[in-house]
Formats: sequence, C-alpha cells, structure tokens
Amino acid sequence: MEESKSLGTVPRLLFATSAQNSLYEECTFGNAITDAMIKYTGADMAIINGGVLTGNLQYGDVYEKDINEAIAVDFQLALAEVTAQQMYSMLEA
Repeated sequence: MEESKSLGTVPRLLFATSAQNSLYEECTFGNAITDAMIKYTGADMAIINGGVLTGNLQYGDVYEKDINEAIAVDFQLALAEVTAQQMYSMLEA
C-alpha cells in the first residue's frame, strides 16, 4: 500500500473547535482555509461559514485525511463577483 504524501506542514495548532469556537469568532484554522481559498481561486477575499470547520489541525505534516477530518464533507467552494455595496449589505445582515 502506497503511503500518502504530505500536503504541507503546519507550524502550530490551527484551531476551530475549542474555547474559541469557529461558530462564534474568528479562528486560526478558518484564517488558514480562507487564505488557501484565495490562493486557489485568485479571488480578492474569501469567507467561510465556521460551521463547516469540524476539527483542528495539529502542528506537523498535514495529509489529505487530516483535512477531510477537519472540514465537513458537504463543503463546497463557490465564486461570486459582487460590488462593495453588495458585500457590505451581506455582512451587515
């Protein structure tokens, strides 16, 4: 059986489920995921619903199974072109 290849290295704990729960406030794992979304799509910004972050990433090598265990299976990435006013209205609601 072929061993899976590391996707990268996490220099410190990236949390989403702890006392600083992603459902209630910004978290390090959410920040890392949105940074990855921006890099992958080339978008100017990214937003993620904290409810899809179901785990943490421990420091060290990261494998696909680690990502799959820490993000809800029904997570889908979507792109939209919106004006600044539309973005403000969405975030204000």
